[in-house]
Amino acid sequence: MSAAGTAVAQTSRVDQASAERKLQLRSRMRAAAGWLMAVAIFSVLNSAMMMFDAKLHFIVGLGITQIANGIGKVAGPAGGVAGLVVTLITAGVFLVLWKFAREGQPWAFLIGMILYGLDGLIFLGFRLWLDLAFHAFAIFNLYQGLQAVNALNQLNRQPAGFAGQPIVR
Repeated sequence: MSAAGTAVAQTSRVDQASAERKLQLRSRMRAAAGWLMAVAIFSVLNSAMMMFDAKLHFIVGLGITQIANGIGKVAGPAGGVAGLVVTLITAGVFLVLWKFAREGQPWAFLIGMILYGLDGLIFLGFRLWLDLAFHAFAIFNLYQGLQAVNALNQLNRQPAGFAGQPIVR
């Protein structure tokens, strides 16, 4: 095989490896973005369960919505509606973050991590350790998504045929 043929074969392998790495990173990014969707869905479910006097809640949901619904429930029907509105607005914020995180926007992961971290402080105040630990686990997964986005952006900035290793000719 000529030197040019060897270089083309090596470039093809590098391109294939790069494409596989990008696919892995996109998959990890989207899986991490799914945490934002889960937070939104389970927050709404927690609110619905509280409205129907369920004695349990999902640890994935937001503490702030649980507080809003608890206060709303004590305040009567109008308060219940207000708690639901707070829940829907907050869930909507997490859905918007999910959309942008899934598209590879690093700021969406960062804002999601900050908001969910601040929300976790509520559980610290109430000494709900399992909920707090789960918040930390979810934030870790969001961080993994942020790392995947950054790695993907770095790969996309590299010239074609370059995967971080020199091509031997």
